[in-house]
Amino acid sequence: MFDFLVFIGRFQPFHRAHQAVIQDAFQHSKSVIILLGSAQPERTLKNVFTSDEREAMIRASFSPELQSQLHFAGLVDVFNDVKWTAMVKQAVQDIVEQNIPLGEASLAPKIGLIGHFKDQSSYYLSLFPEWPLVELDNYFQLSATPIREQYLLGQLPTLKQVPAATLDFLIHFQQTANYRVLQQQAQQSLKT
Repeated sequence: MFDFLVFIGRFQPFHRAHQAVIQDAFQHSKSVIILLGSAQPERTLKNVFTSDEREAMIRASFSPELQSQLHFAGLVDVFNDVKWTAMVKQAVQDIVEQNIPLGEASLAPKIGLIGHFKDQSSYYLSLFPEWPLVELDNYFQLSATPIREQYLLGQLPTLKQVPAATLDFLIHFQQTANYRVLQQQAQQSLKT
């Protein structure tokens, strides 16, 4: 049993496969550290939602008891594996230090990594040899990319694709100026 399992992703948006990974993580760990990639504040067609919005989507998809065992940090994009790996380790260390009970500070917490090798972008899972890997299958064969692309063209995902909390967030986000700007950009990119 791990004290902390680290789950790294962009979650643009948070979908059912992400939710299943976190549920699985709680079978192996007391707490789950979720590192939100692409946490820079600019919205783009690839990075539609801020790290705060993604954290809210994720938290709302779990019970209050599990929410208290979810810990988050944002990671801005750094295209240098050495720097990025150091950022990940620092974020995890900060969260672990903040969440170790006082009497247990002298014990080294057991930290692991959870995820699956979906494509070449998953090589990062091998950058942390000190953390045992809990390797999973690709649940439901879902990917955020087509969900996000269709959403920006006006099509809401189904509850088979995303948790109800994500769908609720997406419905409300469609009413914002940020969505309208991104939707126009998505439509323009189709024309070119």
